[in-house]
Amino acid sequence: MKVVHFAIMSPEGTSIKSGMTESTFDQIKYERKEGLESDFIDAVRPDPTGLKNGWLEAVDYHQALLADIWVIHSNLPSNLFEYIQKPENRKKHKIVSIMHGPVENMVLKEWSFLMKQIDEPSFTDTHIMPFGSGTLVLC
Repeated sequence: MKVVHFAIMSPEGTSIKSGMTESTFDQIKYERKEGLESDFIDAVRPDPTGLKNGWLEAVDYHQALLADIWVIHSNLPSNLFEYIQKPENRKKHKIVSIMHGPVENMVLKEWSFLMKQIDEPSFTDTHIMPFGSGTLVLC
């Protein structure tokens, strides 16, 4: 089974650390230990050539087309977002969206959007609704 994770990678040698990225690395590491083919796709760089952080190297977004499961930690590259909008393509992949961050921030933003107190789209509106049914959200 092939799994791809979408997040933003801090390049090796930088002092920037992201909890979201570090937890994504951990998921990939343990999925690989369990025998899954699990890879990282940088959500904002169209060409990840040489993008590496420690033991993990980002793969090209074309690998997503071969994956059974897409795990979205931040967002999808725009070309893949367009691809997955087509119903025939949605049937090819299971999609998991994971919310990262303090619970208070996630819940407050969702609630504020639903109550029409803010105009900025919520996580659900941007990551769940476009994919229709079958999307699993983990908090």
